[in-house]
Amino acid sequence: MIIKSKGYQRLSSIRRVISYVLQEVKTNQANEMPLSQSFLYSRNLIPVENLDELVDQFEKNEDKRIHKRNNNNVVYQDIISFHASDRSRLGEHELRLLAVRYAELRCNQALSFAVWHHDTDHIHLHLVSSGVNRFDAKAVRLTKSGFNQLKLEMENYQDQTLRLVHSRVDHSYSTQPYDLQQHRAYASGTVSTKIELRRQIAELAENCPSLESFLQRCQKADMSVYNRNHRPTGVILNGRKYRFSTLKIASLDLLMRRSVSLDTAQIRMLQLKNRQIQQRQYQRQLERDTKGFLRDSP
Repeated sequence: MIIKSKGYQRLSSIRRVISYVLQEVKTNQANEMPLSQSFLYSRNLIPVENLDELVDQFEKNEDKRIHKRNNNNVVYQDIISFHASDRSRLGEHELRLLAVRYAELRCNQALSFAVWHHDTDHIHLHLVSSGVNRFDAKAVRLTKSGFNQLKLEMENYQDQTLRLVHSRVDHSYSTQPYDLQQHRAYASGTVSTKIELRRQIAELAENCPSLESFLQRCQKADMSVYNRNHRPTGVILNGRKYRFSTLKIASLDLLMRRSVSLDTAQIRMLQLKNRQIQQRQYQRQLERDTKGFLRDSP
């Protein structure tokens, strides 16, 4: 699953965020139904009949904040999305289990409610929570490392409870930058050319002892590798160049660094040998000059 969280600092954002997640076209709820019944899950909330009552609860809860600053987050919106191929395995009961577990870890003492949107191919949850706890009025805060740990725990909970195959995501720490193209392909259930090429090259680079071995595998797979400054730089597919550095394949990056290290070591060995040869030539010339001086002296 993909988990995103965003905080809002303006008080007017409370109504805007709540209105968005409760759109009838997304939640498919009738006008005459009490608003509380459209929630997939709620915590620390008094049952409400309409939007104004719900917004009023969040605003009054924000007024209880003990430490007030200009950059306080007054409301949070968290989104949990799943792969389109897992749509048939996600019903209201399964989504409620996930919402309850996420709220317990994310905002146990805050005002919160969750709804699910199914107007797209991939089902996703929206969880709205207050910026302060209901009872002690302390700010709801979560560090970056804490949020990463939360995503790991939710991924483990998904594997143990729902066992979704296509929605698995590695939330462990990574030095790779966020790939918007990969995220969009994941959400739509399609695979782009770049992602497919990355997968193929990763398979070719796996367990390769050297860069030369990887290039031989590319040649056998009919992949055209192009060079720059006499070094392998990327591949050409359908007339378009894809750099190895932009594909972000860890095993291939390691091979490239090893190759550079070997080239540097070879250059140093050649330089050392040249210095040794020059020293021997100088020593021989010095011996010849000394012998000539001694022979010519009276």
